[in-house]
Amino acid sequence: MPGKISLISKFAYGMGDVGCNFSWMFVGNFLMIFYTDVFGISMGAVATLMLLSRFWDAINDPVIGSLTDKTHSRWGRFRPWLLFGAPITALLLTLTFWAHPEWSQTAKVVYMAITYCLLVLGYTCVNLPYGTLCGAMTQDIDERAQLNTSRSVSAMIAIGVINIITVPLIGWLGNDNPKQGYLSVAVIYGLIFAACHLFCFSKTREVVAIPPQQKLDLRTQLKAIVH
Repeated sequence: MPGKISLISKFAYGMGDVGCNFSWMFVGNFLMIFYTDVFGISMGAVATLMLLSRFWDAINDPVIGSLTDKTHSRWGRFRPWLLFGAPITALLLTLTFWAHPEWSQTAKVVYMAITYCLLVLGYTCVNLPYGTLCGAMTQDIDERAQLNTSRSVSAMIAIGVINIITVPLIGWLGNDNPKQGYLSVAVIYGLIFAACHLFCFSKTREVVAIPPQQKLDLRTQLKAIVH
């Protein structure tokens, strides 16, 4: 039946948000603790980075959105970003949680700024096309609702699991060494992030052409950000 999506495709689409949460919930809940308590970066530097990163995020969102509009491949416009972006972002997640407490404060801040900004960019490169993929999979409103339900349920399950296992996992894998514990968890969660999006890529299909003219051009978006 036209517009209908298989159960495995709905499940695969939901798994994309499992991957998103295993990366970004980990970052949101633990990165500041990692920076200050494990990496040894001052709270002032961390707070400044988090503030500036909001501006960086506001810039890269429309840029990546514009690039996805211009993407044309045999896999579609959005799925290629999952295929190539997810493994790179998984690597960036690992690098972000790779502590160097013996470095100078300046070197730490520079490393933190570079890895975190690249991680934010990588996450945008995956999450933004992933969120838009739903509209390219079907025009059926009920099917889209089921896709979003699969995504929401998967996200809630992932958040619950992350909240339960992360702290014990850091202690167990680190064997009382937080530096090793955080790095090991980042590797595992990065692999989950990549695997979930690659699974989503492999089991979904783009069948609806979304007209690029529905969006504002990049120059207009950037002007709005400046204002």
